Amino acid sequence: MRFSILFTAILIFGFKIFILDSLAVTSDQKIQYEKYLKATLHSMDAMRGANGLIADKAKVIHKKDDNDQLLILNPNTSMTNIALDLIIQAELAQSDQNAKEALLKINHILETLKKLSYHPASGLFFSWYSTNDSNIAISKNISSIDNLHIALALFTLKETTHNDDIKTKASDLFKRMDFSMFYDSQTGLLFGNFIYQNNQWVSEPYHYRHIGSEARILYPVGWSLGLFKKLYGKMDFYELALSKMYIEFFGWEHQGQKRPIMKTWDGGAFQLLLPQLLINEDSYSQTLSDSFKTYAEFIIEKGIIENLPLPAGYSASNYGDGSGGFAPLPEYNGHCGSPELVSDLNNDFKKHEFKKNWDLSVTPHAIMMAATSNPTKYAPVLQKSEKLQDDPLFLYNTTFGWLDGVHVKGKYAGKIVPIILSLDQGMLALSLMKILSPDSSTLSARALKKNIANREITRFYQLLNKKIP
Repeated sequence: MRFSILFTAILIFGFKIFILDSLAVTSDQKIQYEKYLKATLHSMDAMRGANGLIADKAKVIHKKDDNDQLLILNPNTSMTNIALDLIIQAELAQSDQNAKEALLKINHILETLKKLSYHPASGLFFSWYSTNDSNIAISKNISSIDNLHIALALFTLKETTHNDDIKTKASDLFKRMDFSMFYDSQTGLLFGNFIYQNNQWVSEPYHYRHIGSEARILYPVGWSLGLFKKLYGKMDFYELALSKMYIEFFGWEHQGQKRPIMKTWDGGAFQLLLPQLLINEDSYSQTLSDSFKTYAEFIIEKGIIENLPLPAGYSASNYGDGSGGFAPLPEYNGHCGSPELVSDLNNDFKKHEFKKNWDLSVTPHAIMMAATSNPTKYAPVLQKSEKLQDDPLFLYNTTFGWLDGVHVKGKYAGKIVPIILSLDQGMLALSLMKILSPDSSTLSARALKKNIANREITRFYQLLNKKIP
């Protein structure tokens, strides 16, 4: 751990000074959400490796006298993990109280990014890297959405920092990136991933064609930031892509009305709400805004109806699926979400071996992302959820914050998943910053709003709105 517990405490109390009073929450609720943010930031720092990058996965080891520790399980990391961390640190750097330490972390990360190997033709990063001083690439795959996230983080830094050295470093890394390789000229859609085989990079066959995916912002953000450099001047980029994309809705029957919620590929909360955290989609589309608010109500009501101990916030996470047991460690399961919100096109959901485990575990990051739509209503819900216990662990750990999940069904009902994922902690931190901010926004969303890119993003959602039934 490179930064002390004491600094984390100073960091969060400094952050309180930065945040103006939010009209959305009471003073007691504000203190509650600040408490969650303090613990979440501490857990992220506890996972920070020697090269400044955050490790992907850790296990919480219970110790007496509340001296719990983290055991790093996966010391490698992805570009999305790094991107969320950078946006969080950039937000903290906006405060005089936090700027010095936040800038040190940002500079360390940027110096490491400069050393990492990358795809020479596009300037894009590979999928996984070490978090030790070796800085080696663990995988030579090239993910479009992971690179989009890091590009957005670099853009946010260069647009918001007052530190000239950091601005230059972020700008240089951003300028080198070109996403043109992901464009399929035959369909107008974007490939998701390139894999390295037989000494060459080959695109995997799938495209991002479903709006209900966290990758949907590849189109508006990637295009508006000029990241498809070889397509400069193309006039129908949005139109062609949207003509081939799918959007689906679930009609939730509530108080005599049918209220729509956008379906996602796996029905997961992060696929619905991560773009909202990063760019404030609700400011571009009223339909999506209503969908996000309805989802927040839906999972509370569903939790009550199904007699769950907390809202039915299902999302990709670590949990034991019942086939291989809970011990020694639950495994990551991407096939997780609200069954009602799963895309009709997802064939895996139709298979019993997957479907039976789809909604076994509720994850706090899903609930916190939903809380951004109604933090006042969610505050007592979250406070109650803190007390969920699977001796000796609580779902909310006073040192490291929210653990990754709790089983609500099946043979392990009541078992708490003793895992922390840096991706989920990043989404928790951004959600809390959004809740506590005076404008209900994250820094990346503000940076886009103030930039000329906002015009093109707006145009994408105008076209999307026309596509929505």
